[in-house]
Amino acid sequence: MNHLDKHAFDIITKYKAEIETLDAGFVASRHLVATKGKTSHQLRQKLLARSKIIDRCLISLWRLCKLDRENEIVLFATGGYGRREVFPSSDIDILILHQNDLTEAQQEKVEQFVQHLWDVGPSIGQSVRSLANCLQLAKEDHTVLTNLLNLRKVIGQATSFFIALRSNLQTNSVTSSEHFFHLKQKEYLERHRKHADTEYNLEPNIKEAPGGLRDIHTLLWISKYTLGLGSLTDLVRKRILGREELEQLQRAYDFIANIRYCLLLIVKRDENRLLFNYQKSVADMLGFKDSEGNRAVEHFMKTYYRHASTVAALVDLLLENVEEEISSSNEVHEVSINGRFKQIGHKIAVTHPEVFKETPSAVLELFYLLGQSPSLLGVRANTIRLLRDARYNIDDEFRQAPENTDLFLKILGSPYRLFTQLKRMKRYGILGRYLPEFGFIIGQMQFDLFHIYTVDAHALLVVQNMRLLRHNEAREKFPLASKIIHNLPSRTLLYIAGLYHDIAKGRGGDHSVLGAVDAAAFCRRHNLSEADTQLISWLVLHHLVMSVTAQKMDISDYRVIEDFANKVGDQERLDYLYLLTICDIAATSPKLLNPWRLSLMNQLYMETSQFFKRQLDKSEHWAGRASRTRTKAIQVLREKGILEQAFEHLWSGFGDEYFTKYSAEDIAWHTQAILQHDTPDEPLVIAGLTQESGTQVYTQIFIYTKDCAFLFVNSVAVLSELGLNILDARVLTSNNGYTLNTYIVDDDQTGVIASTPQIYRKICHAMVEQLKQGAVIPILAPVLTPRTHKHFDIKTRVRIHNQLDEPYAIISIITLDRSGLLALIGKVFAKFSLSVHSAKILTFGEKAEDFFYVSYQGGHLKDQDMCEQLYQQLHDVLKN
Repeated sequence: MNHLDKHAFDIITKYKAEIETLDAGFVASRHLVATKGKTSHQLRQKLLARSKIIDRCLISLWRLCKLDRENEIVLFATGGYGRREVFPSSDIDILILHQNDLTEAQQEKVEQFVQHLWDVGPSIGQSVRSLANCLQLAKEDHTVLTNLLNLRKVIGQATSFFIALRSNLQTNSVTSSEHFFHLKQKEYLERHRKHADTEYNLEPNIKEAPGGLRDIHTLLWISKYTLGLGSLTDLVRKRILGREELEQLQRAYDFIANIRYCLLLIVKRDENRLLFNYQKSVADMLGFKDSEGNRAVEHFMKTYYRHASTVAALVDLLLENVEEEISSSNEVHEVSINGRFKQIGHKIAVTHPEVFKETPSAVLELFYLLGQSPSLLGVRANTIRLLRDARYNIDDEFRQAPENTDLFLKILGSPYRLFTQLKRMKRYGILGRYLPEFGFIIGQMQFDLFHIYTVDAHALLVVQNMRLLRHNEAREKFPLASKIIHNLPSRTLLYIAGLYHDIAKGRGGDHSVLGAVDAAAFCRRHNLSEADTQLISWLVLHHLVMSVTAQKMDISDYRVIEDFANKVGDQERLDYLYLLTICDIAATSPKLLNPWRLSLMNQLYMETSQFFKRQLDKSEHWAGRASRTRTKAIQVLREKGILEQAFEHLWSGFGDEYFTKYSAEDIAWHTQAILQHDTPDEPLVIAGLTQESGTQVYTQIFIYTKDCAFLFVNSVAVLSELGLNILDARVLTSNNGYTLNTYIVDDDQTGVIASTPQIYRKICHAMVEQLKQGAVIPILAPVLTPRTHKHFDIKTRVRIHNQLDEPYAIISIITLDRSGLLALIGKVFAKFSLSVHSAKILTFGEKAEDFFYVSYQGGHLKDQDMCEQLYQQLHDVLKN
């Protein structure tokens, strides 16, 4: 090591030791943020200290390379480092700026300096540019221009070329203010779209998502370039930002920045996604505690969502304000709406500042007017600010006033953009004030993978889904729902049920029961009829019953349909409940309402609707359904050129249960494949999309083979190895000893399976090869728990139901979901020689809830000792 390298090594070693001491001090001072809302200055001090440590290191290396003797070369900090906001593991961006072309000696010094930077750490990103090159790149790429807005000199002479650079930035010589604004606005909107346009994601990106730190940075960049304002305080001076708004924004920034600092210390790399893995640890570092009804992590995330919502609302408001400020010279068309409101361009505005004081109901009238006009697309900035101030005047007297209850119902009946209006009302603080029970659930999260949005965001998405069913695009994807919603007596009643179905979550107790009480109170306050009140209250109380029935029970069983129909009562309630159910499922998680689940809801709806029309008894329903399916299947086969005598003997061994559990199209598909199967000693396996016309498309795998032990475990083991997710299993045995097994599957990663012959051949070949081995228990691959599931404490629960009046025992299992879970369960069943006749496979995020209909040697599980051993083995295997 030469003398120069030794000095550089000492400088860098000292730098790393100082950074390590700084971070250790941060971790040691746990409970950094007062959860009562007091702002902590500790983080700002740490960020400033970190920036100064980096400055000292780079200045020492700069001098070591004798660059301080070069008057025409300057070292600048840019990006977050330029703002003195360097977080652990985040990038450190620098710019080495020179006026003229570098001499050979200067080039050598710069290269030596850059080489030392590699030893400082890989997070340092450097650019070496001339002034002319820098300005040219800034004109061509607005991201370069943005980076220059955070320019801060670290070391070097403030020569004329540095002044020239600053002058170009301050006089908008690089590009016009309006052009820069629209470029950053487009970038802002595109970034939000990548995060589903919501600050309420389950694992939010605290830097890039709506309401994240980048929103505040964007505001500052735009303000600096377009208005010459360098800080949030300058925005107050310019009266673009109010003093109270400044305090709210600073509190929100401090809280989210604290999260980022803690997160990066935990992860030890540049990671801005607040993943499940880290949420509990960050909550603990920030001093959050469990309380009755909510865990510490839920308190923490609710606080984050509220701060992110504040950032999103204020940045939206301020960007509107800046846009109006820089566009004030442009002529905008103005039209009077009434004495209180006018239209300026495509936005609504108050006619004078006292509108909301003089006419309190105008707070709701504004949103009503927005929903009545296709040309009104937004709200002027000053009107938004007046709205936010007016929200504090919404009290019990306001909520009870007939003109206000009438206006709110009219808003729910808006012909245009209802979801947008409700979202605006929430963002401006109006919705949570007018409906205090809704205000309680704003930011309310549930620490699981099933609900990927907060309760309030989910409720609004349910309403959005209901609205989308009216559009032509829904007719192809949701033909049944699209037809029903156009014949519904009142869509407004459906929207109210959507708003209120989860309103009582987070209070403790049964949220359906508590929510039904709140919904009834809303209806009476808004003077709805007693019949409408009862309907909405009933929908909220029973909003889960259709989903539970369709997914957990055998809906081909007449008794299940009869019981469900008795709970529902009539066709009108069924229509409302069906629409609420599918919109609720679709708004819980994008992948949850898959084609199979939707087909179950459709089947339950159609069966119940038929029940209301005909009121058949059990025997008539069972025999009639089997007969109708046979007749239709015969017709389908005739169209394929296959006559009845070809399959008459085959069908004689199948029994009525087969013809009640499968559609005519599927039966024809099975029959044709069996007749064409030329190697009867080998298993027949076929795969394809559902054959039933008019329903959702999903993939099914049909197996026809001689019945043998361990068939279930071998089948599910193959599907697991192929990365397929089993949604449902039907297992029937014919009179001649053959099994007719069907598995409904989708892809474990993407949720869909490419319907190509190659994929289907691969599935079928793997299944046939496994089943040809006969009655052997397969060797299973290690069961892997996904990263997102490891932080959930799902207690394994096993129940064995032995009802003597039923043909099979029912084993219900609740446990942590993981790959290969069904194969694991199937292996235990195989050890006890259990035959699986049917299975209901349910996954709710990280939780698996499965039901198996089983028998032992053709009968019940009568042996008490055997049941206890089975219970213990299942529990032990799944627990481990």
